[in-house]
Amino acid sequence: MHHRAQRSPAAQGSCTAAAGIHALLLRLGARGSQVVASDSSLQSLASDAFRSFVRAYATASGDVKRQANVHVRNLHLGHVAFAHGLKTTPSTLGASGSSKERKRKRAEEVAHKQRSAKKDLYRKAAALSRSEGNGAAAGGSKPPASKKPKVAPP
Repeated sequence: MHHRAQRSPAAQGSCTAAAGIHALLLRLGARGSQVVASDSSLQSLASDAFRSFVRAYATASGDVKRQANVHVRNLHLGHVAFAHGLKTTPSTLGASGSSKERKRKRAEEVAHKQRSAKKDLYRKAAALSRSEGNGAAAGGSKPPASKKPKVAPP
């Protein structure tokens, strides 16, 4: 026969309270996930925060890890993602969004510089052709003087 250990009324009440708090935290987390999912900028921030947390935890000193009493291999990344308001699994988060943003901005800067350089080249060429065309028509430049043969004095 198996006997179930009898709990005191205080212990039973604390289990009920813990279950209630757990349920409340789950609802709060689910609501946070809904809010983050509804806004793309919040999703980006949450993804960056998740990646930052995991990187910081992985590179933390041994003393910090021992105090937290959780080895990095035992860290449940799905729970960490949920704590950051993410519904997606960590494997779908991919590389840093900020890295993609930096690459996109750099490509835009390069394209802008190329367009500006091309415009400057066209402006200089147009100015040069105008100055050559206007100078000859206005008599600004003289044709080279013909050389007369020198005659020896008598």
